[in-house]
Amino acid sequence: MIPVAAVSLQPALDSAQELVRAAVAILPRVVLAAAVIGLTGFASGVVSRGARALVDRQNRIVQDPFLPDLAASVARFVCWGVGLVLILHVLGWAGVARTAVASVGIAGVALGFAFRDIVENFVASVLLSIHRPFEVGQVIETNGFKGRVAGFDLRTTLLHTDAGLEVQIPNAEVYKKPLVNFSKLPVRQSTVEVRLPPTAPLDRAVEVGVEALFGVPGVLDSPPPRARLVQVQPDALAVAFTFSVDQRRAELDTVEPAARAVLRRVLDREGLLRG
Repeated sequence: MIPVAAVSLQPALDSAQELVRAAVAILPRVVLAAAVIGLTGFASGVVSRGARALVDRQNRIVQDPFLPDLAASVARFVCWGVGLVLILHVLGWAGVARTAVASVGIAGVALGFAFRDIVENFVASVLLSIHRPFEVGQVIETNGFKGRVAGFDLRTTLLHTDAGLEVQIPNAEVYKKPLVNFSKLPVRQSTVEVRLPPTAPLDRAVEVGVEALFGVPGVLDSPPPRARLVQVQPDALAVAFTFSVDQRRAELDTVEPAARAVLRRVLDREGLLRG
């Protein structure tokens, strides 16, 4: 009979004991990490819903449902990024956490340079939606273009001009350049200039013109229309008639031509209009 060599189980038992001790030692960290995961999940849900609600309330001129969803996704990503760093620190992997943070920073810088225009327009769209300098349907002038705002998204502002042109302006340019909103305030003034003969009685011309403006639909009684002499030439007198229009009730682009036509008609009838 061949003798069976004695087999020692002591090394295996020692390894098992080491594993158990290591597991017991790391168990509190694992439990704490699990708690951090749970808290991160809860916090990301709360923060993402808050970001969505905040952007949705400010989303009055941005007619794009993608923006609230994007805000919620960004908030959730930031929460989980912070949570991941905390989890790595809890587990004793601080070096890995530092490496991950550095990698994210480098990647962010690289992406920022690669998508600079996209990022600029996106940030500008968010800032415009918060400050609300205009709304869809209002008439604005910016970057050398004047028109009615027909649309607004994460990249461009869309204008429809009186000439029938559709103009797309990058949001970054809209945010950085001066912007005139012709529809922001309800009451807006307009001026129509007419030329009178040099010998025309100015008082009579002003009286007839102002009285005629009161009858133009859309012209407000208060503040009342008024007139002033703006230029004296050898062959003509230039008189400016100023009136106000409530843009909530009438379109200035409609009232102004009507006022000009009425002024020319009544002054011509009185023989006060220069041919």
